[in-house]
Amino acid sequence: MCPRQATLAPPQLCSLMGLTSEKTTTKTNQERNSRVVKSREKSRHFSEKAQPPRVLLLYGTDGYRPSHEIKTFLESHRIPHRTTSLVKGQLLLGEKTNSSSYSQHLGEISILIIVSHFQASLVEPYLELCRARHLSLVWAVLPYPHSQTPKPHFSRLHASSVAPDAIVGMTLSPRYPFFYGRPGATGGGIPHGKNWTTFSLETSGDSHVTNPGSHVTNSGPLPVGDLNAANAWSNMGDGEPGTKNGTNGYRVLVEVRVKTGETDFTDVPVVLEDMGGRDGVRKIVMGAPVRFWLSHLMLLESVHQLSDGRLVREGRERMVMVDIDDIFLAPEGRRMRVDDVQAVLRAQAKLRQMVPGFTFNAGFVGGYYNSGALMEEKLGNQELVRNAEQLWWFDHTYKHHQPHSMSPRQLRTSMELNRQFAKDHGIPALVHHYAVSPHHSGVYPVHPPLYDSWRQIWNVSVTSTEEYPDLRPDHMRRGFKHRGISVLPRQTCRLFTHTFLYSHFPGGRNQLVSLAAGGEVFLTLLRTPVSIFMTHTPNYCCDRLALTLFPALFKFTSRWTQLQLSYPGPLAMADRYFSLYPEDTSPLWTSPCSNKRHREILPAWFNCSQLPQLLILGPQKSGTTALHTFLRSIKYIIAQ
Repeated sequence: MCPRQATLAPPQLCSLMGLTSEKTTTKTNQERNSRVVKSREKSRHFSEKAQPPRVLLLYGTDGYRPSHEIKTFLESHRIPHRTTSLVKGQLLLGEKTNSSSYSQHLGEISILIIVSHFQASLVEPYLELCRARHLSLVWAVLPYPHSQTPKPHFSRLHASSVAPDAIVGMTLSPRYPFFYGRPGATGGGIPHGKNWTTFSLETSGDSHVTNPGSHVTNSGPLPVGDLNAANAWSNMGDGEPGTKNGTNGYRVLVEVRVKTGETDFTDVPVVLEDMGGRDGVRKIVMGAPVRFWLSHLMLLESVHQLSDGRLVREGRERMVMVDIDDIFLAPEGRRMRVDDVQAVLRAQAKLRQMVPGFTFNAGFVGGYYNSGALMEEKLGNQELVRNAEQLWWFDHTYKHHQPHSMSPRQLRTSMELNRQFAKDHGIPALVHHYAVSPHHSGVYPVHPPLYDSWRQIWNVSVTSTEEYPDLRPDHMRRGFKHRGISVLPRQTCRLFTHTFLYSHFPGGRNQLVSLAAGGEVFLTLLRTPVSIFMTHTPNYCCDRLALTLFPALFKFTSRWTQLQLSYPGPLAMADRYFSLYPEDTSPLWTSPCSNKRHREILPAWFNCSQLPQLLILGPQKSGTTALHTFLRSIKYIIAQ
């Protein structure tokens, strides 16, 4: 049964790979259908379909595109959800709770997320539904163009549109009980091109705001000149915030400082929590642009707060590992010299103050040790070996050959040579039971000789790849277990073998730092409980881009969040990952022929353009698996 894929997937899953009865005709047809195939496969395995949706994401015509950003957030944190329009959502929520349609479509909804402009008419119809079903609400308020006036207020809130160049800083409230955000965190500069929505509150004649150190307001807009005044919002009502009698007001989560003149500034709220005293619905209203990193952090905070921590699995702990691939292998002129090695060790010592136990993980290619003509780089190789005990090491094959291109015997020989090299040079490479395959070859689609050789020669228990189930979208990468080896998802950080100078990085140094300061790399760390970042030797020589990126990442994270960063090692990271996501243990077998990157790491004998040469058909328990195993063993014997 499917002998051509024997080294790629278990025989009983051949049909899922699309190779038993379907001929792949042309490359054009493959590319045309690949996105549909991958979408179906991912939704079948990774869409949390076994769990009823807990979040309903609603959008109007103005919020269709921003809702995709929030959908990515929900997918990243594996929060079961459904996305629909505001009109359809109102119809669905209006159904009777005990109807089969409600159970099928909405299940255990506990939070609504609305993406729209600040219009009461869009949200008010949902308030009665929220009260009836005990739902909470998050309202991501889209910014209006600077010249446009926002719609009428909602629950006595007024919205104002603020251009980004008028914002000079922002602050997380020191009094709000953040779980992920850091209370009191403050900083300047808002690097985003979209308008922001800020809020003010109009009090009625029979209400007033009191706060020690601030004045009493009987009517008109509530002054929010500083955090003390802003936090007076939370004292509206008959008691303290969070008590039964003290839920009539708002609590400020985030303020921004807005320039109102040449030397004048005012602090205004941009994220608020409505305690629900007026309408019985607890809600969080957000005015930051949806794509901005603050919105992702506040969305995570909102879902945690409104669900009492039930919907977010990851908690605060974030495990981080940084791999340095291609040690000794980099092109001439891009290898570390003695001063580069010393810079890596100094940076590692400083990073350990922010990430306990942090150690760079060096993937070595012993066959290229001391190669090349530059003496400075040879001395750099020797300096690495001299300080081997200060780093962690992993096998990256002796000559960087791809496992799928070698016979099982050649693969074992390559690993044995690299292991002997480590032994001869005092490199402690057997300690952490971790290895990485060059170009991700053989990890997925799986190449059994690679897994067998890893176990026999290196006693590998953990590896990582960016290719399962696919490179993109990166937030959908997953792990799995195969032949006793845990495969963890690997993350990229825009640092590749050709990026060793700031001038080679698009946007230069400032753009590199922005990846860490709220950009792509920070968001990866925020949404991924176990992050393995891939870097390469050239990133640590010349301008040392990696030594700029990761210190900036950890500083920004500790400044704005309460995430607990650590590096306990690959084995503990694998245990943590599969304890959080036990559903990932069994891999999803897909057709490698439908993925261009996967086709490039297939064995030469695997031909996607023709049908299998042999089909074994039979009912269950009739010996088909035994016959397939026998035929496969004969093929291995011949190959060896």
